[in-house]
Amino acid sequence: MYIRQAKECNEHSQGTDQRSLEELITQERLREVVSYTPETGEFIKNVSGKVAGYIAGSNGYLHIVIDKKCYSLHRLAFLYITGRLPSKQVDHINRDKTDNRWENLRDVSATSNCRNRGITKNNTSGVAGVCWSKTAKSWYVRISTDTGRKCLGYFNSLTKAKEAREIGERVNGYSAR
Repeated sequence: MYIRQAKECNEHSQGTDQRSLEELITQERLREVVSYTPETGEFIKNVSGKVAGYIAGSNGYLHIVIDKKCYSLHRLAFLYITGRLPSKQVDHINRDKTDNRWENLRDVSATSNCRNRGITKNNTSGVAGVCWSKTAKSWYVRISTDTGRKCLGYFNSLTKAKEAREIGERVNGYSAR
């Protein structure tokens, strides 16, 4: 459905900054080429009636080529709905990079976007920001805040560590999942 050769998008954007390319398209031109359904997040090509977009490269985001320029569909959703591109980064609230429903997208700072990241591949606790400290022989909890990383403490149980992390997320404005 969405997966196609990444080569097409890479050929059109090679050596060019993505944001400078996006600034070339207008809401009017975008609406001439595709229709966007905010409830489903799908872009449909106006000429063929087919679903537009494919995953380009390994980053997992959906892209489209319009007028020989490559665009990220999650950024084009903002242009389609608001008439402007997002001023910062687009966060997929549910972390699904292919889910471009309007209710799942928000314009956020890089810091806020990072707060909505999932756990890393090497995470052994199953909880973001919680790891086992061999030296302290307890669960270590940390969180990133607007002023940097902050230690939330050491805990004897994973349950208590998870609770501390959840409180830290609420206090520091992390998005609810």
